[in-house]
Amino acid sequence: MKILRKLLTEISIQQNLADYQLDTFVVLKEWAAAIEKAELLDLLVCDVSDKMAVETLVKARKSYREAKIIPIADDSILPSVYVRPDIFPCTLLWRPMETEQNKKAMLQILLSMSELTEEEKVLCIRTRQKAQYIPYDKIYYIEARDKKLYARTEYQEIGFGGTLMQLQKQLKDSFVRCHKGYLVNKSKILAIDWANHLVQLGSEIVLPISRNCQSKLREVYDAKDGR
Repeated sequence: MKILRKLLTEISIQQNLADYQLDTFVVLKEWAAAIEKAELLDLLVCDVSDKMAVETLVKARKSYREAKIIPIADDSILPSVYVRPDIFPCTLLWRPMETEQNKKAMLQILLSMSELTEEEKVLCIRTRQKAQYIPYDKIYYIEARDKKLYARTEYQEIGFGGTLMQLQKQLKDSFVRCHKGYLVNKSKILAIDWANHLVQLGSEIVLPISRNCQSKLREVYDAKDGR
């Protein structure tokens, strides 16, 4: 793991990439526990020589569908162990770690992640003194609940601090308020039931509409529908 940290740090400095938080673990149980507690994960790199590590990657993929997963392997491990749909790795690191091939693979992944934050509209979420970036088009809605905000993607709910009013000013071109407790992504609005005061996002998410928000929401919906 020291070699991996050195490799990532070296690439980030050379390419002037965005800040990131890198956590490394030697004990598998500690790593598995950290993954369960994490609110958002962008990248997972793991030695797959241990059965528990593979099982943890499977669980992580279920919770973090958009995370990039990179197994570390060698000739002693059959590809069928880690190249499988319930892990869906984006690339592979091959032991020994300090090779040009591994460096190029990690550089490609980090650059693709950096380009995402620069080219697309993203919401910057700061949790535990680190920054996470979520593209607007991945967010269905943002909810104010229990003195926190929660961004809902297709597979996750990420909690962070702030107020809905402040966020509404920041996201006004892409999100609209449908209720005092919700901001919805304009591009995710599939249908609106005006009679029952409900807005449908995607195929499964339905949220309430308050009377105070009907006028603005109707304006947005009509514009989206080309009326």
